[in-house]
Amino acid sequence: MDFLGIGPMELLVILIIALIVFGPNRLPEIAAQLGKFINNMKRAGTEMTRELNREIEENKRSIAAATEEARAVTKTSLAVEEEPETPKQPVAAAATEDKATKAGSSPAPAP
Repeated sequence: MDFLGIGPMELLVILIIALIVFGPNRLPEIAAQLGKFINNMKRAGTEMTRELNREIEENKRSIAAATEEARAVTKTSLAVEEEPETPKQPVAAAATEDKATKAGSSPAPAP
């Protein structure tokens, strides 16, 4: 049973030294304060982890929304580019064709 990398024998030595340095009267107070400190640190770590996970999820959602928006814009621009263009005749050829049709003859070849 290692606690923070400290085995049972090392922990016993540390407790004996603490008992000698602080005395038997103050040792329970110090242990209670140490317990509160460890509990507060665990609580702070849990809160920090929760906050980081919330931020990560928000970032994932915003990235997904931006990706979908980019895909929609890309699809729209591709659809516009793929529209078939109507073939346009030069203005002079169209006018010649109209005159020839009215006159009843075949259209003159375009230059």
